[in-house]
Amino acid sequence: MVENVSNKRINWIPHNDNQSFEFLNFLDEVEIRTALSVKNVKQSNSEITSRILNHWEKIGLIDNDRPEGKGWRKFSKLDIVWMELIKELRNFGYSNDKILAVKKDLLSKSEDSSISESTTLQYYVAVAICFQRPVFAMVFSNGEIEFASLQEAASSYSLKTAGNHIRIELNGLIQRIYKKDISPKNRSLFQLSEKEFKVLEEIRTRGYKNINIKLSDEEIDSIEVEQSFNGKVNVSELLNDSDNQDIVLKKRKGKVVFATKTVKYSG
Repeated sequence: MVENVSNKRINWIPHNDNQSFEFLNFLDEVEIRTALSVKNVKQSNSEITSRILNHWEKIGLIDNDRPEGKGWRKFSKLDIVWMELIKELRNFGYSNDKILAVKKDLLSKSEDSSISESTTLQYYVAVAICFQRPVFAMVFSNGEIEFASLQEAASSYSLKTAGNHIRIELNGLIQRIYKKDISPKNRSLFQLSEKEFKVLEEIRTRGYKNINIKLSDEEIDSIEVEQSFNGKVNVSELLNDSDNQDIVLKKRKGKVVFATKTVKYSG
C-alpha cells in the first residue's frame, strides 16, 4: 500500500508500509538523532566564509543559537548538511528568498523549530550514513522540498506525484564531514547482492548457452555458466581463460570443431 501524506502538496513522495514503519522506528533511535542534532561541529568549508555565515544568519538561512549573536559558532551535523545544500542551490541559481522558502517548507513537515530538529532530515541523513543508500533532496520551483531514496524517487516519477525539480544527492554533501567512506554501496533501483550483480553481468556481457543458479536459504549459493563454441576453436585460448573450468571438445578429421566450457562461481 502506498501512503499519501501530501496534505494537498503539489509535489510529494509516495511511501509504502515498510518505509513508513522504518521511519517510525527511527523516531525511537534517540542516540542517533542526538548525534546528528547536537551542536559540536565547526564549519570547515573554505568556500563558506565568516562573511557568508553572517549574512545567512542575518537573513535567516541558518539558525542563530549564539547568545546575543556573539561567540564562536557551533553547528550540528544537520546544520553542516543544510549549509552544503544551500551552497549547491546557490550554484543552481536559487536566490536566498527561494532558499528561505525551501527552509520554511522543510521545517513545516514536522513543525520543527530548527534545522537540527528536523526529523525528516535526521532520518534521511541517517539512512545515508548507516545504510549507505543513495538519498536525494528534490527541490521544486514553488519552494517545496522532498527527500527520497532512489526507490522513492523512482516511485514518485512512476506515479506522477512529483513535477520537475532539481535533484541533489545528499551522500556527497554528508561525506564532506566524515573521514570514513559512506558513499552508496548500491546505486541500483533494486538491492542486489554481489552474486546477483554477477548473474546480470554474465547475461549482458557474454553469449552463454545456459546459466544455472543454485540457491541456499533463498540466496544465491553458486552460479554455473555454460558457453558453446562452433567452427574454428582456439583450444589454447580456452584453457587459459579461467583457472577453474570444465571443457568438452569435439573433433572431426583431427580438428576441434565444437567446444563447451562450463565455469562455476561460488563462495
